[in-house]
Amino acid sequence: MKNKLGFTLTEILVALGVIGVVSAMTVPVLSNNWQKKSHTTKLHKVYNDFEQSFERYKTDRRVENLYEAGGADVRGFLHNYFKVVKDCGNNASSGCFASSYRTINGGASVSNPNFGGYNVLLSNGAAIAFFSYNNSGTNVNDMTYARIIVDINGVQGPNIAGRDLYVMYAFPDGGLDVIGNSINCRKNGTGCTNGSAKGRRDTLAAECLTTIQTSGCFGKLINDNWVMNY
Repeated sequence: MKNKLGFTLTEILVALGVIGVVSAMTVPVLSNNWQKKSHTTKLHKVYNDFEQSFERYKTDRRVENLYEAGGADVRGFLHNYFKVVKDCGNNASSGCFASSYRTINGGASVSNPNFGGYNVLLSNGAAIAFFSYNNSGTNVNDMTYARIIVDINGVQGPNIAGRDLYVMYAFPDGGLDVIGNSINCRKNGTGCTNGSAKGRRDTLAAECLTTIQTSGCFGKLINDNWVMNY
């Protein structure tokens, strides 16, 4: 009679145990990397949508920069160039944004946030708080046009600054960057707060893990080619 080859029950249990250990080690890492990629992709989409909307806004009004269009009608802009499903007006906590946020390191937290400006919820799930500045008398190339706070998935978690909550600044040319990176800095390399546009982003990146309303995380994503390395 020929001997039948096969695995013993002990060998099978050992193999399953090894697979279980490897899965326990790798699945959380893969899941975390997937979540980071998902957050980054969603933010990049909002970023592109704003730049394209600003270009359309300038074209529709036949102006070269956003300030030439006159006083900012924030509500009109958001409703005309985005798909708004909920209008929260001047109250960020009335269903557009979450009731509280915390930092990546688990430190500082903010309850019932008041992000300022006009707040809406978009059809893609992102919440927007748009605050326009009045910089009359300032050279347009050195102006900041608006601060835009984005929660890429609205009231849903994790509600952490630098994960689903980001701060961007818009400039009169329609470009988006961190605070301080004016047109002159980004395009001419002059008047930069920290020597260069990249240097400014690197400086603010230090605040990314510890501060709620900072554009540091957004700037770090730009410098790292939209890869979340934090």
